[in-house]
Amino acid sequence: MESPFVKTLSNEKGTAIFAALMLLILATGLGLLAFHVSSGELQISAYGERELASTYLAEAGVEKILSWVSNPTKSPNPTFFARLPATHCSGEKASPDFQVSDALMNDLSEGPFSELGNRGKLFDLRLFKPSHPDGICTIQSAAVVGKGTAKVIRVEIGRNPLPPITAGVQGFGETGVASSVWGHWGPVRYTGNVRLGTALNKIPVVNPTLSPYAYPYTEQGPNEDPVTEIHVQKQINGPLTQGYTNVFENDSTVGLDSVMPTKQDDIKNFIKGHGGYYVVSPSGRLEQNGVDRGAFDDLFGDPGDDYALAWIDIVPGYSSSDPIRLGRKNYRGYFYFSGNVQVQDDPFQIGMTVEAQAHPWSSRLSGSVTLNHIRLDGLFYALGAIELQGPFSSYGAFYAGQGFTGPGAENLQVWYDNRLRSSYVGVPPVTRLKGTWHSLPISDM
Repeated sequence: MESPFVKTLSNEKGTAIFAALMLLILATGLGLLAFHVSSGELQISAYGERELASTYLAEAGVEKILSWVSNPTKSPNPTFFARLPATHCSGEKASPDFQVSDALMNDLSEGPFSELGNRGKLFDLRLFKPSHPDGICTIQSAAVVGKGTAKVIRVEIGRNPLPPITAGVQGFGETGVASSVWGHWGPVRYTGNVRLGTALNKIPVVNPTLSPYAYPYTEQGPNEDPVTEIHVQKQINGPLTQGYTNVFENDSTVGLDSVMPTKQDDIKNFIKGHGGYYVVSPSGRLEQNGVDRGAFDDLFGDPGDDYALAWIDIVPGYSSSDPIRLGRKNYRGYFYFSGNVQVQDDPFQIGMTVEAQAHPWSSRLSGSVTLNHIRLDGLFYALGAIELQGPFSSYGAFYAGQGFTGPGAENLQVWYDNRLRSSYVGVPPVTRLKGTWHSLPISDM
């Protein structure tokens, strides 16, 4: 007869085996579930990485278009891209103004996208008409990385917000001192009343038959210039200007190329992206992102071949109230000052030799004209006054919203660079328009 104890022990063994089997099945199920979840997460992660990579690749297509606008000679259609900043795309999406051919996009050995290697592929890159009121073109770029991971992005571009500069010397005239009339190759404009120096020989005489002097260009003989005109909004207070057919007073049409307050933020943001934004410190030095970068001459003096681009801001209640001091060095670039500027005199600074654009009135000269002793190649644009302590020469333009002051005000010489009417050398001519970037499904291509 079987013992009750043995029977109970047998039942407990059966229960334990059953429980162990159930735990094994449950553990196996959980393991398989974890495996599937993990595999799914890996697939999702891999897909997410490919989608991000395809976005970057599509962005590379947009950047390639922007680089072609900045340097048309490296583009597949130099004529089209050279004209683009001054025109508008007008084609529809299905019939774009420009589209990169499949042959170029597939040429990964020597084509324009060869640097992409095996990272993925651009399969659409086109330009067509914009919808934004400030737009000149819409760029559509599509890329794929791996299987089924495509990205289409669309963004509109417009001209950069830097204002056209249409005169070599311009500013407010009523400063109580004589203002410069040593403008060459372009207009001079003053608002209000103005004194045009102390000697008549500083007013250029029109000579339509004048040809550019031989290289290097120098001022010789009488102060003659076939294109310079002086326009004054109100009256000229000496010297007498009778007989000068290129001097106009009481000209109610005179206006300055002012940076409108509504556009200043756009200009600052563009300069932050392509140059440098600085705040004047309490001691008059320049700070960038809270870091002391030194004096103006420390940052921008003795330039190389590249053009600097800078906005130098005055912050009320923080910045020094003194003018921004410079003038001990030579400069190349485009400099915007929200306050006053003092250009100090340095008789020992020789200046640069600049290859200037040929005279705009000359049909016989191609290439460049050499200018010597140039202290600034570019633009000084001050919303305040520019105080000149001594002689200063520039190839480009000078703008003083509150006028020219100081003992050197009538010794400023500016050879106007008429390219500033439409573009700034070394600065991207177009920019992405804020709020126009969109990611699209493939079906909307």
